[in-house]
Amino acid sequence: MNWRRRGQPGVADINEPGAKDTAAQIASAGGKAGFIRTDVSVEADAEALVTFAVNASPADGAFNNAGVEMAARRSMNSASKSGASDPIST
Repeated sequence: MNWRRRGQPGVADINEPGAKDTAAQIASAGGKAGFIRTDVSVEADAEALVTFAVNASPADGAFNNAGVEMAARRSMNSASKSGASDPIST
């Protein structure tokens, strides 16, 4: 997406310092980015994120990787309990 021409990306994360850093990097490259602290496991936060996104600008797309690290850890734990090799390193 060419954010310089087509609106503003939104940065939502439970890690507020990291998300603010991402927004700052976008700004230093000449763009603008909105930020909202979001814990997607909290319903009110998820609803606020949707409202934030709808009010920000038309959405061309979305990228969600919430819980990816936790899923990988669960997979590794399951594999080690079953005697399988590490699914991340193979």
